[in-house]
Amino acid sequence: MNILHELYHGRISPFERESPDTIEYHELTKQISAAEDALAANLSVDKRQQYDICTSLIFRRQALIEEEIFIDAFKMGARMMLAVLGGEE
Repeated sequence: MNILHELYHGRISPFERESPDTIEYHELTKQISAAEDALAANLSVDKRQQYDICTSLIFRRQALIEEEIFIDAFKMGARMMLAVLGGEE
C-alpha cells in the first residue's frame, strides 16, 4: 500500500519511536535520573517547586523546537523528492 495511504489511515506514525533505543540513551537517562534525585534531596520544598516549574518550561520549549525541526525536515524531504523527480542534479 502507498505510504501516504498508510500515513492517512494511521498505520504509521512519525512518532512511533519517542526515544532512541540505544545503550547510550538509556545510560544517559539513568545518569539524569540519579542527578535529579541527588539535587532533589538537597532542595527545600519551595526550591523543588521552582525546579519542577523550570524543568516543565524547558520540556515545553523543547517540544516546540522538535516540532519545528520535524516540519523543516519534512519540507526538506519534499524538496529533495521534487528535485529528484524534476531531474535536478
